[in-house]
Amino acid sequence: MPHQSPPPTLLLLDIGNQFTKAAWAPSPKRLRPLPPIPTPTFPARLPDLLAHAPAPPRAIALASVVPDITSTIQNSLLSLPSPPPLLILNYTSFSRLMPSRVKPPLEPGPDRLANALALRTLYSLPACAIDLGSALTLEIVDRRGAFVSGAIAPGPNLQLAALHLGTAQLRAVTALLPSIPRRGTSTQAAITIGVRLGLIATARALIDHASSVLRHSPASIVLTGGDAHLLLPALRRSFPKLIHDPLLTLRGLAIFAAALSPNTLPDLHH
Repeated sequence: MPHQSPPPTLLLLDIGNQFTKAAWAPSPKRLRPLPPIPTPTFPARLPDLLAHAPAPPRAIALASVVPDITSTIQNSLLSLPSPPPLLILNYTSFSRLMPSRVKPPLEPGPDRLANALALRTLYSLPACAIDLGSALTLEIVDRRGAFVSGAIAPGPNLQLAALHLGTAQLRAVTALLPSIPRRGTSTQAAITIGVRLGLIATARALIDHASSVLRHSPASIVLTGGDAHLLLPALRRSFPKLIHDPLLTLRGLAIFAAALSPNTLPDLHH
């Protein structure tokens, strides 16, 4: 039997404020995610990641909300003997692929642009995405496939930090309890109740806002993000057709790379 070479692959990098999510991708629907890596340490680990690739990567697609880390990665790649092309998702490159009413001067985060691309390509329209990580964000794509609106609110860790820094007596709580307590009988329990119920209420309100913008309910409601588990049970009770796609942003990056360089991912639908 003749030896079959591995399929063309792509390295996807979603660089967040706290963690970097990475995946190898033969196509947007077939991702091989890697464990999250703390963002400050990621540039130093990139050469080793490339050295152990399942196949030589055809390109690296990057969405980053940390400009300093982006620059460090660019410099790190320049030091390699044969670096793969680096495809950076930003508003300029996004606007070549998808119409948008969400415009600069304050450019939407690349992770939000990737979410919008994934919604348009992979889900029934109109659609919205709720993404919970450092921030709680909303992306709305209308039935014509345009990114028409969004929203941003603080995520759980930002809320915990604000409670500690903005008050004289509240001690630092670095993590929420794994479930919502019935009673707030300690500082951590009280903060867990307040933050988690507040996030759930905000997410529900954002989905209602999406319906208002679209003038009818979204055909697809997609939940993603590293802290999506804090919302999933409650949102599924309110919206039974909710889809949990933890790889939504990375899928959007794969779609972006395939559109910019069709030979990188020849088949979007497998």
